[in-house]
Amino acid sequence: MSVMTVTCENCGGVMKYDAESGMLKCDSCGLQRPVDDGGKKVEERRLEDYAAREGQEEPFLEVETYRCASCGAEVSFSGGETAKLCPMCASPQIAPSRQSSGIPPDGVVPFRIDRYKAQVMFQKWVKTRWFAPNSLKRSYQEGRLYGMYIPFWTFDAKASGRYYGRGGQGHGGNNGPSGIVWTAISGDISLTFDDVAVCATEGEGADMAARVRPFGTTESRPYSPEYLSGYGAQRYRISAPDAFPQARAEMEEQMRQHATNSITSKGYDRTDIDRVSAQFSDVLYKHVLVPVWTASFMYHNKLYNYAINGETGRVVGNRPYSPLKIAIAAMLTALFVLGVTFGGELTGRAEDFAQPQTACTQIIDWGKSNGLVRPGQRHNRVERDQGRRDVLQVAGERNKEGLTACDSGRAESHLLCRR
Repeated sequence: MSVMTVTCENCGGVMKYDAESGMLKCDSCGLQRPVDDGGKKVEERRLEDYAAREGQEEPFLEVETYRCASCGAEVSFSGGETAKLCPMCASPQIAPSRQSSGIPPDGVVPFRIDRYKAQVMFQKWVKTRWFAPNSLKRSYQEGRLYGMYIPFWTFDAKASGRYYGRGGQGHGGNNGPSGIVWTAISGDISLTFDDVAVCATEGEGADMAARVRPFGTTESRPYSPEYLSGYGAQRYRISAPDAFPQARAEMEEQMRQHATNSITSKGYDRTDIDRVSAQFSDVLYKHVLVPVWTASFMYHNKLYNYAINGETGRVVGNRPYSPLKIAIAAMLTALFVLGVTFGGELTGRAEDFAQPQTACTQIIDWGKSNGLVRPGQRHNRVERDQGRRDVLQVAGERNKEGLTACDSGRAESHLLCRR
């Protein structure tokens, strides 16, 4: 067995899959050509036939060593690796036999976000993390983005069943739903599911890949090892039958939501689903490789990982928090609460500091202009002061003749008066 390197027919250089053009591109002369998928189609297969299919394929070896076709160096593939870069010359090395062992990929979602765009998207993501330390902007640049194809299983199924629950009308009190009238309701559910995706590997990378979903698996292209040129790839570690319970749980949750919507559509404002009995038939699966950019960086001797969806650019990751920024935010929150409390006390005691003035008798007459209230004047609010009088907050200035409204909304001229 040997590794595969895609070479340029024009100059003999190495060709890699170019995310921007969606074609293979030569690093040396720039020649581009389409990916050769052999005219295959993406097939979905019956889950019940999985064991027989897997048994017909080559067994998977945990560790294998190949010789680089470009420089002759030894390239070791371990774990679930099926494609990587040569540690000596950095040329793409693809091991088709490792990827094809067990259940070979049926389809692939190619990269659409190149390394530069992925880096820009991560920079934007970092800027929205307010509580992250400023040094994070420098630290993440030390990490190198690595493009990786992650294996997923997708499942189609027809689901039918019946839900049992109840619908409620009315309003409950603080101590319980004593004011709600409940009615027992049941009904049938029939749904069709398409491409419910479950990650087929394990570890930190698998968790990140699951978090950057969704991927366009319904439009995946027929698998060709040429898509892997220039990227890493992993083989599945979880079989389709072992992954299906997770897909089934997602389907059942959607059925519960469907039951909730069904009860709501009958005019009930509250719902309570007791259980949903579900049966699944015509379950199909396919093995798809999806694109993810991954990287890690060190901060205060701790490793942080992040991932970027290579198709959509969605970013997820773990990042440190700045104790200083958190402390500042807590202090500002406390000051805001104190300000609201202090402002409420001032409004509640308007009569203690607002002197009675003849000018105020005309302020409630909103549509008139008598020199005291002018057209276009901003009136903030009218409140009832302890049930005795109307209190009006306006922008104005106080002089020996009383209160005169101003056209400007100066903050220092906000006064409270009474009539």
